[in-house]
Amino acid sequence: MMSKHDLLPAKSKLFLAMLSVLSIATFVPATSYAQEEDVLDEVVTTGSRLKGTATAVLEERKNQAFVADILGAEQIARTGDGDAASALRRVTGLTLVDGKYIYVRGLGERYSSTQLNGMGVPSPDPTRSVVSLDLFPSDIIESLNVQKSFSPDMPAHFGGGNVDIRTKSIPSELIFKVSGSLGTNTNNMDEGFFYSGGGGDWTGRDDGTRALSNAINNNLEQAQSDDGIEGSGSFPLNLEDRKALLGSMFWGIGPDPENVNPDIGLGMTFGNVYDTDNGEFGFLSTVSYNNAWEVNDETTGTSLGTVGCSDLPEEKTKNGKCFAQSLDGVNTEQNIRWSGMFNLGYKYKNHRFDMTNIILHDMRDRLRVREFVDVNETTFGVEEYSLVVMLFEDRRMTSSQIKGSHNFPELKNSYFDWYLGSSRAGRSQPGSLELVFQRNIDDGVFESQQLQDVSATS
Repeated sequence: MMSKHDLLPAKSKLFLAMLSVLSIATFVPATSYAQEEDVLDEVVTTGSRLKGTATAVLEERKNQAFVADILGAEQIARTGDGDAASALRRVTGLTLVDGKYIYVRGLGERYSSTQLNGMGVPSPDPTRSVVSLDLFPSDIIESLNVQKSFSPDMPAHFGGGNVDIRTKSIPSELIFKVSGSLGTNTNNMDEGFFYSGGGGDWTGRDDGTRALSNAINNNLEQAQSDDGIEGSGSFPLNLEDRKALLGSMFWGIGPDPENVNPDIGLGMTFGNVYDTDNGEFGFLSTVSYNNAWEVNDETTGTSLGTVGCSDLPEEKTKNGKCFAQSLDGVNTEQNIRWSGMFNLGYKYKNHRFDMTNIILHDMRDRLRVREFVDVNETTFGVEEYSLVVMLFEDRRMTSSQIKGSHNFPELKNSYFDWYLGSSRAGRSQPGSLELVFQRNIDDGVFESQQLQDVSATS
């Protein structure tokens, strides 16, 4: 006797068999996945934003609530700018003055302010309120933020704009870099003029060679309560006293023509980060040293006219006109810059602490030796003059900062930032002299040289 199943067509039997196999195959993996899901550990992926990159800078600029321009370390490195001042001159609306001062929208220093990691810094120049941005080498800069409109977090003296220099923080991995440079230019192939400075000039600081003598210092202290050295009170100086004061100064200075050395640059960066059970620790240290020379020929003149031109040689006049006073000679300048930075950082969950220490030093040693022609005093072949101007100036700024950032996701992602810091700036300018020498010539032969004996000459 045949059953109902036997009456089914062969195709129907094959279909039922395949359906049964698929049902079993589907049930078995689902069961095994459910068992494996119970034993899997939680996987958390974290990442940190790379600050200073072109993408990060563009994103930050888009999220700014106020008008601002931002330059990142990547962009600064691409342009090859050596300091903050050189980099900022590429920003629209900013003007670079004297190679170190930045004016926003053409406004003067009164309307420009500077910050370092969000904290105000003093100016090393006591005569100006604006900070010399050439003090900040590009090696320590993470980004430059230029804000041109006021916001509540800006300082009260905000005027035309504010520049915030952000230094590099702890790295995301081990970093060790050593760099060096050696260079010159065609102008430096000519001879420059040098004078005898101190033994520590290569460090950018004077070792006391240029300091005033004890005789001058003692007389200055004694004259403070009087009318000064030139006064007519109880402390007048006669001719012998003044000769003694001048004689006590260091006069073995030259100047002598010599070939200049090539420019030298050295730098090193070292940092690392350590991930522990108690948080993330990191440090970053950078040091740099640069010694550069510049030799230039300079010609200047004042009060162009015709008076006195007839007494000058033909090469000193042009179309019957001459300068009442003219200077023609060589300018030799040495610049030494060195800087150091040491940063420490600690991060635990949503809390972060950073400590930044920076020291910046900049020295300028300039010597100008030029022929000085005054139509009222110069007599060619009899009395000729030369002007020697020396300027030694070193500037230094130190800054220490501690700052923290705290995020609280459980309090609707509230955050709290704070910082504490101290910055000091100073300038030293010893041994700055401006001297006019008179050369005495007899029948075309040089006889002697002396300081110009005109009472108005200092």
